[in-house]
Amino acid sequence: MTSDIRWGRLGELGLFVLPDVNELGTVAAAEGKGSSVVGGAKSKKGVRLASIGAVAEEFGFTTRALRLYEEKKLVAPRRIGNRRVYSERDRRRLEVIAEGKRIGLALDDIKKIIDSEASDNPRRYLEIAIETYSAHIAELKAERKQLEERLRKSRELVAHLESRLGRG
Repeated sequence: MTSDIRWGRLGELGLFVLPDVNELGTVAAAEGKGSSVVGGAKSKKGVRLASIGAVAEEFGFTTRALRLYEEKKLVAPRRIGNRRVYSERDRRRLEVIAEGKRIGLALDDIKKIIDSEASDNPRRYLEIAIETYSAHIAELKAERKQLEERLRKSRELVAHLESRLGRG
Protein backbone atom coordinates (compact mmCIF):
# COMPACT_ATOMS: atom_id res chain seq x y z
CA MET A 1 0.00 0.00 0.00
CA THR A 2 2.86 2.39 0.72
CA SER A 3 4.02 2.25 -2.89
CA ASP A 4 0.57 3.50 -4.01
CA ILE A 5 1.01 6.79 -2.18
CA ARG A 6 2.37 9.46 -4.50
CA TRP A 7 3.99 12.72 -3.55
CA GLY A 8 2.26 15.77 -4.91
CA ARG A 9 -0.46 18.35 -4.35
CA LEU A 10 -3.26 17.34 -1.98
CA GLY A 11 -6.44 18.23 -3.82
CA GLU A 12 -8.14 21.58 -3.60
CA LEU A 13 -6.70 22.40 -0.18
CA GLY A 14 -3.49 23.61 -1.74
CA LEU A 15 -1.41 21.50 0.62
CA PHE A 16 1.73 19.94 -0.73
CA VAL A 17 3.53 16.77 0.17
CA LEU A 18 7.18 16.19 -0.48
CA PRO A 19 8.69 14.19 -3.32
CA ASP A 20 10.61 10.99 -3.04
CA VAL A 21 14.23 12.10 -2.82
CA ASN A 22 15.31 9.33 -5.19
CA GLU A 23 13.07 10.68 -7.96
CA LEU A 24 15.20 13.80 -8.23
CA GLY A 25 18.70 12.35 -8.06
CA THR A 26 21.63 14.56 -7.23
CA VAL A 27 22.26 17.96 -8.72
CA ALA A 28 25.43 18.22 -10.76
CA ALA A 29 27.24 21.40 -11.73
CA ALA A 30 25.20 23.84 -13.78
CA GLU A 31 25.60 23.91 -17.54
CA GLY A 32 26.33 27.60 -17.50
CA LYS A 33 24.69 30.78 -18.74
CA GLY A 34 21.86 30.93 -21.22
CA SER A 35 19.73 28.39 -19.40
CA SER A 36 16.15 27.96 -20.50
CA VAL A 37 15.01 28.22 -16.87
CA VAL A 38 14.30 31.82 -15.84
CA GLY A 39 16.35 32.83 -12.82
CA GLY A 40 18.15 29.52 -12.71
CA ALA A 41 19.88 26.78 -14.62
CA LYS A 42 19.54 23.13 -15.44
CA SER A 43 21.96 20.65 -14.01
CA LYS A 44 23.58 18.00 -16.15
CA LYS A 45 20.94 15.56 -14.89
CA GLY A 46 18.18 17.93 -16.02
CA VAL A 47 17.01 18.90 -12.52
CA ARG A 48 15.63 22.44 -12.63
CA LEU A 49 17.57 24.89 -10.48
CA ALA A 50 16.60 28.43 -9.47
CA SER A 51 18.50 31.32 -7.92
CA ILE A 52 17.65 32.74 -4.51
CA GLY A 53 16.10 35.82 -6.14
CA ALA A 54 13.89 33.77 -8.45
CA VAL A 55 12.76 31.53 -5.59
CA ALA A 56 12.09 34.53 -3.33
CA GLU A 57 9.92 36.08 -6.03
CA GLU A 58 8.11 32.82 -6.79
CA PHE A 59 7.12 32.15 -3.17
CA GLY A 60 6.84 35.71 -1.89
CA PHE A 61 9.63 35.17 0.66
CA THR A 62 12.44 37.58 1.32
CA THR A 63 15.97 36.42 0.60
CA ARG A 64 16.59 36.84 4.32
CA ALA A 65 13.77 34.37 5.08
CA LEU A 66 15.25 31.89 2.59
CA ARG A 67 18.61 32.15 4.32
CA LEU A 68 16.88 31.53 7.67
CA TYR A 69 15.19 28.40 6.25
CA GLU A 70 18.60 27.23 5.08
CA GLU A 71 20.11 27.94 8.52
CA LYS A 72 17.28 25.95 10.15
CA LYS A 73 17.95 23.11 7.67
CA LEU A 74 14.51 23.31 6.09
CA VAL A 75 16.09 23.64 2.66
CA ALA A 76 19.58 22.86 1.42
CA PRO A 77 20.35 24.87 -1.70
CA ARG A 78 23.45 23.85 -3.61
CA ARG A 79 26.26 26.28 -4.26
CA ILE A 80 27.54 27.07 -7.71
CA GLY A 81 30.44 29.38 -7.07
CA ASN A 82 29.15 31.73 -4.40
CA ARG A 83 25.51 31.55 -5.57
CA ARG A 84 22.75 29.53 -3.95
CA VAL A 85 20.69 27.47 -6.34
CA TYR A 86 17.46 25.77 -5.33
CA SER A 87 16.47 22.38 -6.73
CA GLU A 88 12.95 21.12 -7.37
CA ARG A 89 13.19 19.30 -4.02
CA ASP A 90 14.01 22.57 -2.23
CA ARG A 91 11.15 24.29 -4.02
CA ARG A 92 8.69 21.59 -2.96
CA ARG A 93 9.91 22.04 0.61
CA LEU A 94 9.33 25.77 0.22
CA GLU A 95 5.77 25.01 -0.90
CA VAL A 96 5.25 23.16 2.39
CA ILE A 97 6.79 26.08 4.30
CA ALA A 98 4.61 28.63 2.47
CA GLU A 99 1.45 26.61 3.09
CA GLY A 100 2.36 26.09 6.75
CA LYS A 101 2.96 29.81 7.20
CA ARG A 102 -0.37 30.64 5.51
CA ILE A 103 -2.27 28.57 8.06
CA GLY A 104 -0.20 29.83 10.98
CA LEU A 105 1.99 26.82 11.75
CA ALA A 106 5.10 27.47 13.79
CA LEU A 107 8.38 26.96 11.97
CA ASP A 108 9.23 24.07 14.34
CA ASP A 109 6.02 22.29 13.30
CA ILE A 110 6.79 22.89 9.64
CA LYS A 111 10.28 21.49 10.22
CA LYS A 112 8.80 18.37 11.81
CA ILE A 113 6.74 17.76 8.68
CA ILE A 114 9.66 18.42 6.34
CA ASP A 115 12.07 16.31 8.40
CA SER A 116 9.69 13.35 8.23
CA GLU A 117 10.42 13.18 4.51
CA ALA A 118 13.89 11.87 5.33
CA SER A 119 12.39 8.57 6.47
CA ASP A 120 11.81 7.79 2.77
CA ASN A 121 8.38 6.51 3.80
CA PRO A 122 5.49 8.48 2.25
CA ARG A 123 2.98 6.89 4.63
CA ARG A 124 4.97 8.03 7.68
CA TYR A 125 5.26 11.50 6.18
CA LEU A 126 1.48 11.68 5.76
CA GLU A 127 0.91 10.43 9.31
CA ILE A 128 3.19 13.11 10.75
CA ALA A 129 1.61 15.80 8.56
CA ILE A 130 -1.89 14.75 9.66
CA GLU A 131 -0.81 14.67 13.31
CA THR A 132 0.78 18.12 13.05
CA TYR A 133 -2.13 19.72 11.17
CA SER A 134 -4.64 18.12 13.57
CA ALA A 135 -2.78 19.51 16.58
CA HIS A 136 -2.81 22.92 14.90
CA ILE A 137 -6.57 22.66 14.36
CA ALA A 138 -7.02 21.87 18.06
CA GLU A 139 -4.93 24.93 18.98
CA LEU A 140 -7.00 27.13 16.64
CA LYS A 141 -10.23 25.84 18.17
CA ALA A 142 -8.95 26.66 21.66
CA GLU A 143 -7.94 30.14 20.49
CA ARG A 144 -11.38 30.60 18.93
CA LYS A 145 -13.04 29.61 22.20
CA GLN A 146 -10.93 32.14 24.10
CA LEU A 147 -11.71 34.80 21.50
CA GLU A 148 -15.44 34.09 21.68
CA GLU A 149 -15.29 34.43 25.49
CA ARG A 150 -13.50 37.79 25.18
CA LEU A 151 -16.09 38.95 22.65
CA ARG A 152 -18.93 37.92 24.98
CA LYS A 153 -17.37 39.78 27.92
CA SER A 154 -16.69 42.86 25.76
CA ARG A 155 -20.33 42.90 24.60
CA GLU A 156 -21.50 42.62 28.21
CA LEU A 157 -19.26 45.54 29.17
CA VAL A 158 -20.58 47.69 26.31
CA ALA A 159 -24.18 46.79 27.25
CA HIS A 160 -23.49 47.70 30.90
CA LEU A 161 -21.93 51.04 29.93
CA GLU A 162 -24.77 51.85 27.54
CA SER A 163 -27.33 51.09 30.26
CA ARG A 164 -25.54 53.61 32.52
CA LEU A 165 -26.11 56.19 29.81
CA GLY A 166 -29.74 55.18 29.56
CA ARG A 167 -29.39 53.68 26.09
CA GLY A 168 -30.45 50.20 26.79
